[in-house]
Amino acid sequence: QMLTPYNEHFCVPTRLFTWAVCAVFPESSWVRALAVAGMMLFAASFVPLYWFVQRVWGSPTLGLLAVGFFALTTVHSEVVLWYSASQWCWALLVMLACLLVVQAGVPVPGWRRLAASAILAGIGPFCYTVGLLVGPVASGYLVTRRLATGAISWARCAAPLVGTAVCLSVLVPLKAPGIAARVS
Repeated sequence: QMLTPYNEHFCVPTRLFTWAVCAVFPESSWVRALAVAGMMLFAASFVPLYWFVQRVWGSPTLGLLAVGFFALTTVHSEVVLWYSASQWCWALLVMLACLLVVQAGVPVPGWRRLAASAILAGIGPFCYTVGLLVGPVASGYLVTRRLATGAISWARCAAPLVGTAVCLSVLVPLKAPGIAARVS
């Protein structure tokens, strides 16, 4: 049941999170509890976003500005007001965690950090389809560091992509026929 796609999305954290919220609150409070939980999930992304931007630019002010612009843009109105839309934040949180893991290995992330980034990139696709971007974004970040410093090898830059590829090599053969049948 956990790996049953919702349209084209795998929603493992979403299903677990929804179950946990509904298990804690009485059924009469589910609507409000889920609305607040969705807002809290969105707000949870502020801290890792701040850490990432602050580390990149070395400025707490720019970190706060980034969070402010991210939080206050009207693009996120559905995310804040609609529980189902807030669930893409799981993929965002995994992506930010992956970026923080590779970013902390300055100037060259060690193999443990790269393995962690590959694992996070492999988890990403279970957090809505947008989670497929975790590996490519983290690898892109490592490539920009390689181009700027020359210190990171191409193999290390590809580590997060490996996690995404492994996940897809397992999920696609298992679930693609079912997804295709639902779409047609």
